[in-house]
Amino acid sequence: MAVSIRTVVSHVPKPMWKTYCEHHNISFAEPIDWEQEDKAVASALEDAINALPQAEYEPIHAHLERINVVASERGIKALINASDTPDEMTAKLEAMENSHHRAMAIFIENETLFKTAEELLFVDFKVEGRSWQHYSIKMEDALETITEEDANEFAFEVAKIIRHNFDNRDECCGEVYKRYSDGTRQISVYVNDLPNSNIQVEKKKLQRVSTKKAIVAAVVYDPQTKQLCTVVDGGKENHDQVRQAFAKAILKQEATEFTASEPVRFAIDKFKSRPVAPLLQTKPEHNIEVVRVRKLDLSTNTPFKHILTVDAMANGKDSDMYALRTFFDESGALYSKYNLFHVVLSFHFHPKAGGKRGHVIHLSLKKNGSDLKHLKEDDRQMIEGYLKQWGILEDVVTEQAETPEAAAEKEYA
Repeated sequence: MAVSIRTVVSHVPKPMWKTYCEHHNISFAEPIDWEQEDKAVASALEDAINALPQAEYEPIHAHLERINVVASERGIKALINASDTPDEMTAKLEAMENSHHRAMAIFIENETLFKTAEELLFVDFKVEGRSWQHYSIKMEDALETITEEDANEFAFEVAKIIRHNFDNRDECCGEVYKRYSDGTRQISVYVNDLPNSNIQVEKKKLQRVSTKKAIVAAVVYDPQTKQLCTVVDGGKENHDQVRQAFAKAILKQEATEFTASEPVRFAIDKFKSRPVAPLLQTKPEHNIEVVRVRKLDLSTNTPFKHILTVDAMANGKDSDMYALRTFFDESGALYSKYNLFHVVLSFHFHPKAGGKRGHVIHLSLKKNGSDLKHLKEDDRQMIEGYLKQWGILEDVVTEQAETPEAAAEKEYA
């Protein structure tokens, strides 16, 4: 992930930067005068870092990349979740100036906790998409602890799922993390992938280097609800096999019964009919011209299983799919026969001063997922705020029995 040296330098207070430089024994050709005003220190520090020789610059750049990733709303939540005293950690972080300040402070003070937060953040990021599945486990007693031996055995079982004919236990491992603020347990699995031949220049000669990138999968287990969330690439079959591997290696149970638990996070049924105020209304300070429903995907099983996609004009801010009253009016002949499982909203912004056309943000929503995580942080926070304001984003995730709509979404996802 690219990181701007200027951004991190300007957001982290100079006393914290001084501590960082002392902690990592960083020295510059022109020593920094830490007594100068903040802007002068930030400018001098940016120039000094960029002027370092490559061998000294690269470790700093790597640190700042990691700090920049955690310096977000999700990252700060992960830091709190990684702490065995989450309330104290929350109070400590709230006293700091901004997310970059918080991330660098923990990076310096407690790198082990910072690394744990990075692991939790990886899963939290994946869970916002569709590479995860959530299930309840049928078992008599809650599992309170997970041993390192069992975690490594689980990793070996997962490795056999994602790597063909895998048989080397030394090339996989399982790391156990306790997520303190929500009481769950996480097992991150690392498995070496097939050798990859890359090229690099060494001593003015081109060399081929054989490397193995680690594949990452994970599960999060909740002892209170006996629910399991799986994160793995490869589709439904892989998720099923990872759950059974968890049952075998961790629970010591064979052929365990898992029940699908569909967490409904987005109330997209509000878009089954024409949206009415205050839905889709925005604040003037965000410079949004209009928010419109760009696309709807519907499904039905009658008279046969199929989906229907209604797509408005790409650039037609005034195009109106809800004029199709047969589908989108409650009295329409086909309204009750179709279930809505996917919505795309378009946020059209006014042009900036001197510009001819404003930019557009497209947001994809399903009942249990979205692509919010792919937006810029400021845009994500703004749109997330609107979704809550409109009653689209549910703050509390509840377990529900699988509905026909949920089944249809999985069928056509």
